Amino acid sequence: MVSVYILYSKSSDSCYIGSCNNLEERLQQHFDKTYKGFTSASNDSLAIYSAHEILKKILLNNLSFI
Repeated sequence: MVSVYILYSKSSDSCYIGSCNNLEERLQQHFDKTYKGFTSASNDSLAIYSAHEILKKILLNNLSFI
């Protein structure tokens, strides 16, 4: 299953949007700074949001008003 995720760095106040087939493996690559890019440039902890989690929260919030 393809996952879409958002990483947020507080120190740089910026977001990275990515997609992958294996979210757990890809996030580990970000934490290990396997590739040069967004996570290798930030030294703070990152907030992680997956599109699945965001959509679930939106749907649950909307359904609670019914």
